[in-house]
Amino acid sequence: MKKRSIQKRAISQIVARFQTRYFILYKDKLVYKSKDGSEEKGSISTMSIKLCEDVEYNGFQKHNVFQVGYLEKGKMYHLYVHAGTKEKKEKWKSEIRKLCSKYNERMFDLYHKGPYSKKKWSCCYKEDPEEGGCTRVTYSYKAPVLTGEGLGRPVSSAANIYSSPSGDEIG
Repeated sequence: MKKRSIQKRAISQIVARFQTRYFILYKDKLVYKSKDGSEEKGSISTMSIKLCEDVEYNGFQKHNVFQVGYLEKGKMYHLYVHAGTKEKKEKWKSEIRKLCSKYNERMFDLYHKGPYSKKKWSCCYKEDPEEGGCTRVTYSYKAPVLTGEGLGRPVSSAANIYSSPSGDEIG
């Protein structure tokens, strides 16, 4: 799968492109690595994820893009992922949502279906990057049941999701 720069630095807001990454979903975090899987490039705590939704086609002129919205140090970020196929996109969203509904304290009710680009949200044209969403989420998150069991280990083999650089699922 490919991910777009999260835009934490000023330069990445100018040059934002999708890069091939190797994704692994654990109970406590979503990890993305270099395309050969050898170097961790980043991770997102499952507890910090606040939404997992589709991105409209017009946002990037690509089909099968979804976003993982999360809070880090009180600021909202969006990881945009191009899954390649609709089936892969739906599987990833489903597994991320399952973990979030089980282990997360609170999910957002609203989201932006377009990316923040050129100093405005492409979906509603609001200029504040911290502006709350303009569209209702498509998934109903239930109240979590928090347990410390198994954190840090991969989710059971049935729920493991791996993506090889070629985009084929393994595991």
